[in-house]
Amino acid sequence: MDIFGKTTTEMILDHAGIGEDYHFMQDWGMDILMVGNSLGAGALALEKGGEIYRVATGAQGSYRLITQGPLRSIVRLSFTDWLVDGHNYSLTHDISIWGGAWFYESKVSLSDYLGDETLIAGIATISLDEILPIEISSPHGITTVATHGPQAYNAGEYLGMAVMVVDGNYVGYDHIDAGGDDIQHTLLVRMKTDENSTARFRFYSAWEHTDGKFESSEYFMQFIEAEAQALASPVKFSIK
Repeated sequence: MDIFGKTTTEMILDHAGIGEDYHFMQDWGMDILMVGNSLGAGALALEKGGEIYRVATGAQGSYRLITQGPLRSIVRLSFTDWLVDGHNYSLTHDISIWGGAWFYESKVSLSDYLGDETLIAGIATISLDEILPIEISSPHGITTVATHGPQAYNAGEYLGMAVMVVDGNYVGYDHIDAGGDDIQHTLLVRMKTDENSTARFRFYSAWEHTDGKFESSEYFMQFIEAEAQALASPVKFSIK
């Protein structure tokens, strides 16, 4: 998972990278995340038997557009015949985005569950000089693991990233640096998964060139706390 930081509200993916180098600032913004061998901006892995496996190497993959509109779009990534430690899994990853939101939301389900699996969403740390993750437990039943610092690719602009998890899914977090065989420089945010439930999390990205207030770590953390409260208290409506 990568991040294209934007400096415009215009839709740009139909022309980004055509005749330009999106690793440098363009009129719409740029690619702002150094991914390397990390899990980037919320990409998935599965922990099993003390090993971590990137989703979903060697699997049969498919893509489906569930819905597309001016307010919300949803895509589904499906993986079958994913062999992990001698066992075949199927995994479905639904990704939802909203216009004007600072996050995407993931819903992940795993089939052929055995009981010793832990789902992981990652946050790249490859450009952080100091690995100082912040774990925020809100009184609203939400836990967030976040980083903030001059970690945007190329010029080192301030970038805040966070994985926000409902407490019923949250297990904890760890960090893997350069010692991993495959996955490196990543905060590993662990979540429960089983055959009867769907793991749900949000990945936040807040770049100072999109909104200058995100240069402040204090502002970013206050923003995350307000987002957790909103997630825990969704708007309810009824039709009479």
